[in-house]
Amino acid sequence: MSNLHHDARGFVKGIVDYLKTGGKRNAALPKVQSLLIKVSDRATKETRATVRTVVPLTQEEKEQLEKILARHMDHPITISGEIDATLIAGLRIEIADFIIDTSYKAQLEELASVLMKGSTV
Repeated sequence: MSNLHHDARGFVKGIVDYLKTGGKRNAALPKVQSLLIKVSDRATKETRATVRTVVPLTQEEKEQLEKILARHMDHPITISGEIDATLIAGLRIEIADFIIDTSYKAQLEELASVLMKGSTV
């Protein structure tokens, strides 16, 4: 857990403490709620997005994506692009702790997880 951000560690610790008590102790709930709001606020105020794709985005694609994200986040967003061949196809957008992952890699991992659990797709 040492590689998690301070707020994320606090959030996880609050959830674990709450679960250890079987949900009987409500003292952790306000702290967990506060940390969740803090992390969520940070994501909604972030102005930079990292977009990972298999091939570089064109300038037109970047501009269109910035407009779409700006509408969704209610403020301007600047994109920095990164190439990630492991995605296979699709893209992964990261804005602070907010992630949109439409990559084939994520879809295949989800499918594998479902199949390993013996669930139906």
